[in-house]
Amino acid sequence: MFNGTLVNNQPVQLCRADGSTTASRVQKLLRFEGLGRVETDKIEVGDLCAIEGLKSFDIGDTVADFENPVAMDRVHVDEPTLHMIFRINDSPFRRQGRQIRHLAPDRASVWSANLCNPTSH
Repeated sequence: MFNGTLVNNQPVQLCRADGSTTASRVQKLLRFEGLGRVETDKIEVGDLCAIEGLKSFDIGDTVADFENPVAMDRVHVDEPTLHMIFRINDSPFRRQGRQIRHLAPDRASVWSANLCNPTSH
């Protein structure tokens, strides 16, 4: 909770990314305590909480006062990414498996990485 208080059955506005607002109602409040959640009737500034009963929402939407909805700056969440590094195998076990040898570029298309041997046409 950033500002104000929130109570059960309170009407609220959801401020969305496109600037629109949607009316909704808090049905149940849960305060985070330790690793669990405890049902409560009131949430105040500084509390971490879960709100049940809100209609569809997205990450970054603001739960605001029903009569005077003011949206906070949106939270940016990065898309999941895959990070790979390709480098020379300098492991102490590098010589214990099969090796793929370099071929001329015109022969690369007939190389079978599964067998580690050049294939024939």
